[in-house]
Amino acid sequence: MDSQKKELLAIQSIVFDTPKHFVVFSHTHPDGDAIGSGLAMQFFLQQFNHKVDFIIPDTYPDFLDWMPNISDIIIANTENESKLISILSKADYFVFVDLNSISRLGSLAECVGQFISKTTSILIDHHINPNTCFTHIYHSIAASSTSELLFKLIDEMGKKDMINKQIAECLYVGIMTDTGSFSYSSNNPYTYEVVKHIVSFGVDTALIQQMVYNTF
Repeated sequence: MDSQKKELLAIQSIVFDTPKHFVVFSHTHPDGDAIGSGLAMQFFLQQFNHKVDFIIPDTYPDFLDWMPNISDIIIANTENESKLISILSKADYFVFVDLNSISRLGSLAECVGQFISKTTSILIDHHINPNTCFTHIYHSIAASSTSELLFKLIDEMGKKDMINKQIAECLYVGIMTDTGSFSYSSNNPYTYEVVKHIVSFGVDTALIQQMVYNTF
């Protein structure tokens, strides 16, 4: 069995387990893929009745304000440091999306670093050279985006039927923005297969294009 298959089975056993507390993280100066993959992961885990917090080091761009449940994202700052420590200390699992090292958490890195060796962690990412500090790594530089890779993970777990319109919209934003509206990093036919599936949920691609690129 290859290492990626082992990681898939390990992640699957965690996701399919009895309800636990997950914390999802993404990188500083979050872009569409960071927010899209993070929210999609949150929605997906919540369907298994897991408690899920999504934490980012600093605020997201205004043109993503419309995304589903984006106001529930916890933005780390000095004013809520005690709340963050409480959340991290009680979490069963950490999930990192769209980053290859906790150093990309910026000001949040030191705080998370206190807990990562004590907490089972999952990395889902498409950047080169992922750090080995994570317990489980689901990684491919062939993916156009972390959102595309998350779709693949869900599909390989046999749970593609659990993707709903909210998840589909978030994944679409991640893929669209990381490919510059499919103008680069999109030579792989699989990217279009993913898009074909997620738009079948009624995703309004024209409206999303308008909201992301024409509302600065």
